[in-house]
Amino acid sequence: MSRKLKSETQSFGPTLAAKMVLAVASVAIICIALIFQDESNRRDNAAISKQEAYLLELKKEVCVLESQAARLRSPEELRRKIRDMNIGLLEIEQSQIVRMYENGVTERKRPASGLVSVSGGGRE
Repeated sequence: MSRKLKSETQSFGPTLAAKMVLAVASVAIICIALIFQDESNRRDNAAISKQEAYLLELKKEVCVLESQAARLRSPEELRRKIRDMNIGLLEIEQSQIVRMYENGVTERKRPASGLVSVSGGGRE
C-alpha cells in the first residue's frame, strides 16, 4: 500500500468508528425510549379501562337510584307511606298554594271565587 492511501485510511478510521458508535448508540437510545413509551401506554390503557369500568358501574348505580327516587317521589307511594306510618298528614288544597315571583309579588289562587290577590310581598 502506498503511504498516501495508508494515511487516508488511518485518518478515516477513528472518525468513521466514532460516527458508527454514535449512530448505534442513538438507535439504541431510541429503541429504549420506544420500549419505555410502549410500557407507559400499556399502563395508561389499563388505568383507562379500569376507570371506564368503574364509570359504567356508577352509571348503572345512578340509574337504579334514579328509578328508586322516582318511585319514592310518586304521589301514590307518598300516600301509602303516610297511611302506613299513621302520621295524620293531609293533602294540600289549592287554596293553600302561594306562588312567589322574582320581583317579590305573590299570587294566591282562590278556587272558590276565582279571584287572584296580588300583594307587594312585604317589601315596602
